[in-house]
Amino acid sequence: MSRYAAFDRSTEKMEALFSEVSAVCDGFFDIVRIEDTSERAALFMLYDAYLTARGTLSAMLCAAKEYGTHGAALVDRLPPRAGDAPRKTRTLTSGKHSYTEAVSEIPEPPLWFETLLAQKLQEKENRI
Repeated sequence: MSRYAAFDRSTEKMEALFSEVSAVCDGFFDIVRIEDTSERAALFMLYDAYLTARGTLSAMLCAAKEYGTHGAALVDRLPPRAGDAPRKTRTLTSGKHSYTEAVSEIPEPPLWFETLLAQKLQEKENRI
């Protein structure tokens, strides 16, 4: 992945790599075989690595199409788009498909997890 999807990204090569990785994921248990059950953990670690690579490539391709060059990533050797405002979206991946959606608003301090947890613990102490 470093060759096509590091800081200097090529969408064409990432798409080709995504297709190759997806093909391995789709037929993994037909392609990869183990000799005995002692190799089962390694088999699933390899499968997990391929699924992770597929999800990562999907998200990178989605971000390249949606945002282009940004941060430390140079996409197709293009400069950042003029007038890019800060994004208020996040990239999500489900299976091998990535998409963007609006980020959630930050809740008010009384609704923060830590505040609610402290209240619940205080209520529990008061009951005892």
